[in-house]
Parts: sequence; structure tokens; C-alpha cells
Amino acid sequence: MSAAHSYFAALAGYSCDLMQRLPICEQIEPIAATFARLKPALDEGRPAEVARLAAFRRPAPERPHDPTPAGMNTVGILADRLAILVCKDWYLRHRQHRPAEADTVRLRQLPDIVTALALARPGHVRLLEKVSSLPNGGSVGSFEEAYYGILAANILMWETQEMLYTRDMDAVPTEELRDYIRFFSQANMLRNACIAHCETHYWGS
Repeated sequence: MSAAHSYFAALAGYSCDLMQRLPICEQIEPIAATFARLKPALDEGRPAEVARLAAFRRPAPERPHDPTPAGMNTVGILADRLAILVCKDWYLRHRQHRPAEADTVRLRQLPDIVTALALARPGHVRLLEKVSSLPNGGSVGSFEEAYYGILAANILMWETQEMLYTRDMDAVPTEELRDYIRFFSQANMLRNACIAHCETHYWGS
């Protein structure tokens, strides 16, 4: 097992552990509850969690000589896929009570992404950049900070979209719908910016 593979496996393990430590309710909640409890926990815990990630001592990346285009298989985009699978594992296990499907994610799908991350080549940094006048989340100082940003954004997006998938949209108050639309546009901009920062910091360090 390469140093890169061990590192990304540790990143996956950390991510699953973080999901266990967060105040995520096992029942679906509206966006107001998410922003009252889960978002503050992610924001306030950011410095300590970034430090925890930095303690894994990420190995210096080896730039492959393979000229094949990376396409979507970049470190940033694969890190985003990793975060999404971590969320899927938690929600299948704790909210949907489908442990066999969660085990498939944990034991088969997550290892696949870890291997892909270990073999990733440099790609286009701004591949997912939106054409928008909205702020993109500002600067990010490290790969660890960028990955935490991806993970936090995906956790919040997964939590809030759960409500959208289970409610009659015609019955949701207009102002609440505005809150969802506003959140998803801002969260997606932040997520995509962190994907780009992941790519930049991973290969640039």
C-alpha cells in the first residue's frame, strides 16, 4: 500500500468518525433546525478539525508521468465524491436503517474512491467553476482546510436536501423555500471553490 493510499484511507476514516461526532438528528428536520445546531457545530469546530486533519501528515505527492487526461478524476473532485459517500453511509445506516447497503458503501465504494485518489493525476483546477456573481467562499490556506470545507458543505447539503425529498413542495411556505434556494446556491459555490483549492494545495505543496 502506497503512502498516498494510506493517507486517503485515513482521510476516509476521519470523515466517517466526524459524522458520528456531529449533532445530526436521526429524524429529518427542516432547514431552520439544521442552521440552529449542525451548521454552528461545523463552523465552530473548523479550527480543531483542520488541525486534526493536518496531524495525518499528508505525504508529498508524486506527479505521474502518464500523459492520459485526468478528466473528472482529479484529487478535488474525487475528494468531493469521498465526502458524498461518507454522508451516504451515515444516512443509510442511521436514518434509513439499511445497514447492509451502508456496509456496501463502507466496504466497497469508499475503498474504490480511496484507491482512485491515491492514483489521481493533476487536472484542471477550475473544472466545476460556476459562472456567477456570488462570492465563492474566499481563500483557503491548505489542503486540509479545503477538504474540511468540502466535507462540511456536503454534510449540510445532504441534511437539507433530505427535507426537500420528503415534503410536498406545494405545501412548503414561500419564505422557507427561499431559504433552501439561497442556501444551496451559496453552499454549492463554496463546495466548488474548495474542490479547486483541494487540487491546488495538493499538487502545489
